[in-house]
Amino acid sequence: MKDSDDKAAAYAAKYKDEPLQYLVATGNLYGGIYSLAMCLMEEMLWMKTKSIHGAEFFHGTLEVIDRDSVVMLFKGRRRHPPAYGQGGGICQHHLQERHRV
Repeated sequence: MKDSDDKAAAYAAKYKDEPLQYLVATGNLYGGIYSLAMCLMEEMLWMKTKSIHGAEFFHGTLEVIDRDSVVMLFKGRRRHPPAYGQGGGICQHHLQERHRV
């Protein structure tokens, strides 16, 4: 747990001032990510976020992200639909940095 706390603190320090952060999840993770983005990050921390279901990643989001966008891709331990896996690959290919928490 300590290792995860340290990684999360490093992420927060690095990206706290970003103008917008995208959170992408699917399946049983999406509800929690939706709440994280809206309730915690937007309402409590006043950060601009957008929660995106993995199946909708290719319908608009792909066109607006660039190499400097902050995209948090949440993947569980279950097998993911092919489109979601492709979205993760596209994020890793197109974004400048990867920060794994």
